Amino acid sequence: MVTTAADEADAAATPASPGQTGFSLREAISFANGQAGHQSITFAAAVTTIGLKSPLPVVQETLDITGSIVLDASANTQTSACLSVASSDVHLEALEIHHCQGEPVLFSSSTSSGNQLKNSFIHDNKKAVVVYGDGAVISGCLITFSAADGLGIYGKTAQLQSNDVAASLGANYSIHDGANGASLLANVSIGGGDGISLGAITGITIWHSTIVDCVYAGLNVGTATQVDARNNIFIGADTYGVRGADSAFTKLDHNLYFNNTSGNRNSGSLDSTSVVGDPLFNDPANFDYSLKVGSAAINKGFNLGVDRNGSGSGLYNGSAPDIGWSEAP
Repeated sequence: MVTTAADEADAAATPASPGQTGFSLREAISFANGQAGHQSITFAAAVTTIGLKSPLPVVQETLDITGSIVLDASANTQTSACLSVASSDVHLEALEIHHCQGEPVLFSSSTSSGNQLKNSFIHDNKKAVVVYGDGAVISGCLITFSAADGLGIYGKTAQLQSNDVAASLGANYSIHDGANGASLLANVSIGGGDGISLGAITGITIWHSTIVDCVYAGLNVGTATQVDARNNIFIGADTYGVRGADSAFTKLDHNLYFNNTSGNRNSGSLDSTSVVGDPLFNDPANFDYSLKVGSAAINKGFNLGVDRNGSGSGLYNGSAPDIGWSEAP
């Protein structure tokens, strides 16, 4: 357990003999790197914010770091990642990380697997959250005001679930060359360059996402192939809702389009299951993209076999799932 908010680095510090004001996060990571087997780092109730003076030690072993904790990197002028992970099966949860000059979180090893970032608030950083390695899970995160992409995926079979990424200078979600087999489910993209940008990848599912107010395209397919994009809302793009030829898609249906400046698609036409109409968000001015009664998205989706109803009975309400991330009552 981390017992001090001070960013200390005493040589050979241990939980039993931490030195100075207590056992710091920096010391805890260094200690865990030297231990066999899976380790866990938590935080004493009195430790709520840690001011980072420099990047933390690279995580080299399987490890959980579980907040709630704020990592304030305002005083750190180095451009390396604030929190870098070079091993597999590292789980990060309930972290707030801001004002890093480098990546706030970097899963750096292309040979790693099973890493996770969950339920975290990542904001006002110079670089993206970057994920190498296969089978990573990014879930329940809010990532805002990145001075680059918001979230960059490089490993295969990543799972992105129920994230909100907003106001990135680059793409909010960037799925890079070779990141085959990614699954995006129930994500929200607000503003940013492209909402979702794809590189040279083969196979990706983009389901039940809500993509609003992009500077460029809601979904920019790039050179990707075998794209399955269903039950998504594309609204308010300054160019196209979807940029990509029909040949890039295995499925492009049951999506809703509205108020995209250059048009709903730059190539091809909408299929008969697509909807053009106002999704009637409850309070978009305050970033509430749930659906009002009468929304054109309600009961217009395709049953993909995923639970859209949470603790309620069945997979969805009504006669069919709703389009977008939100399932109306």
